[in-house]
Amino acid sequence: MTRKIYFFATLVMLVSIQTFSADLLYPELHVVPSAEDRLRQASKNDDGFFMRNWQLLTPSVALIASGVMLQSDQDINTADFNTTTAYEDKKSSVDNAAMLQILVGASFAGLTYYWDRNDVYGKAASQIGKMPSKSKRDRLARVRIAEETMYHRYKLMKKTRWFMALAGIGLSQMETEYAGKDAKLVAGIAAFTSLLPMIFKHRYEEIYLDYDRYKNRVYGPVVSSGLIQTANNEVVPGLQLSLKF
Repeated sequence: MTRKIYFFATLVMLVSIQTFSADLLYPELHVVPSAEDRLRQASKNDDGFFMRNWQLLTPSVALIASGVMLQSDQDINTADFNTTTAYEDKKSSVDNAAMLQILVGASFAGLTYYWDRNDVYGKAASQIGKMPSKSKRDRLARVRIAEETMYHRYKLMKKTRWFMALAGIGLSQMETEYAGKDAKLVAGIAAFTSLLPMIFKHRYEEIYLDYDRYKNRVYGPVVSSGLIQTANNEVVPGLQLSLKF
């Protein structure tokens, strides 16, 4: 009788531990605020367009200004060239470099505006709101969509800031040898501002990183059950404890 009671108690304990451990296998379900809440908060951001994207807009505008200045403030002397054709070719090359700066800067600004107006967070939050949430599987599906939305924007911005920094520095320094004093000053400012996205994280990055930081604080899996061999070579039910903070 005692053995039956022991066996039944052990079985109940194992089932309870397995259930507890299974819950902790999904720390995203225990994060507060949840991924869904973060999406809703992000979609309702009341900051102005510039304040939400100043890290991208500042270098974009600076690159456009650098191109405009290079067009109007050139230091090209005919005396430095053997022929008129060489002079005209160089002037055309400088003008093309200036136009390229303007086009790339305007493209960066246009992409920033498109990404901001697209409101991916709001669309994902609306989609999630229409999904069921009764079972654990339903809740996990909602969380997964929210996480993927935040992660995709995070990866997009990481690639964008690297590209913007390299392109901004490279383009702003094109043909500066033949730029006037003011044009060189603006080109230097454009090169410096190109580093702003590398120094200051965009909101897309902050939203995901903040969520991921809270998620990593949730410990799991903590407990798992199984059979353990004792010092007397007996196999008994046991618990394995693993803490991760």
